[in-house]
Amino acid sequence: MDCEMWWTSYEMSKKTTVGIKWRYQSGNLVTPITGGVAIYQCDSGFEESNTGAGCGAEPYLYDPIEGKINSKRLPSGHGLDFRLDYKKSQMTDILFRNHQCLWSTKYLRL
Repeated sequence: MDCEMWWTSYEMSKKTTVGIKWRYQSGNLVTPITGGVAIYQCDSGFEESNTGAGCGAEPYLYDPIEGKINSKRLPSGHGLDFRLDYKKSQMTDILFRNHQCLWSTKYLRL
């Protein structure tokens, strides 16, 4: 996963600092699910078909069939953050900090 960042800040006074940060990040590698095998709960245990005695009509769960490991990549995303820091005095730590995401993109589609 690649990540690029750019940021800057400006000291408005000895007590107040503002800043912005822009971030670009490539998508994570993922292993796709290419299908699944239905598993049914029957009286005798779990089976891949519902023809046995006491099997339910609906699958109990699906066992996924995975594709090639890390063969797909999620889409990239980017965002813009704004930050405001305020100190009550030079001797104290930051009294007020606001970190706000102004804009971002997030995709989870394959």
